[in-house]
Amino acid sequence: MSATYRAVMLTKKGGPEMLQIVELPVEAPGPGQLRIRVRAAGVGSTDLMMFDGSYSYAPKIPFVPGYEVAGVVEAIGPGVAGFSIGERVVALTVYGGFAEMLVREAEEFLPIPDGVSDCDAAAVVLNYVTAWQMIHRVAKVRAGQTALVTGAAGGVGTAALQLLRLAAVKTYGAASPAKHATLRSIGATPIDYRAGPIDRLTRNLEPGTWRG
Repeated sequence: MSATYRAVMLTKKGGPEMLQIVELPVEAPGPGQLRIRVRAAGVGSTDLMMFDGSYSYAPKIPFVPGYEVAGVVEAIGPGVAGFSIGERVVALTVYGGFAEMLVREAEEFLPIPDGVSDCDAAAVVLNYVTAWQMIHRVAKVRAGQTALVTGAAGGVGTAALQLLRLAAVKTYGAASPAKHATLRSIGATPIDYRAGPIDRLTRNLEPGTWRG
């Protein structure tokens, strides 16, 4: 009898009631791939969107959801360098994470630093990778600049504020007053988006820096 592992499969569009535990065959990693033993998987809004079929990057149903995972390398495919058996890694998988095992391209994995738990790694990777790409690949921020983050108290928003602070960028964060203490705690000046147009509120806090 071939070895199997358990996974949680989405069988039809709907809610969590459409998830079913299944047994799948264990696969050896192919060239350039790793197989990990999953220790933690995140659950977020993207997974819920996949349940009702509204996420455009999801595979066709049935499939195993699970957008981000942390785990331990247990098999290494041919041609893979830089990883070792037993090493803890994290990845954005988009799907496949709700399982005991996962096979993916090695380039999708990053090592988890010592002192970071598996649960913490799986919980933060989506928000921080998204924020980093927004800041450095799209906006291309530079030290000494000023940035306004909307939705600043959310997962991606707080990640963006923290990464901007590391990049030596002055930050403002738009959020409801109940969240302002949180924004101050990570170095941002809060703005109450309910008090008026955000651009005008920001200009009032930055006199002399606007043209036109």
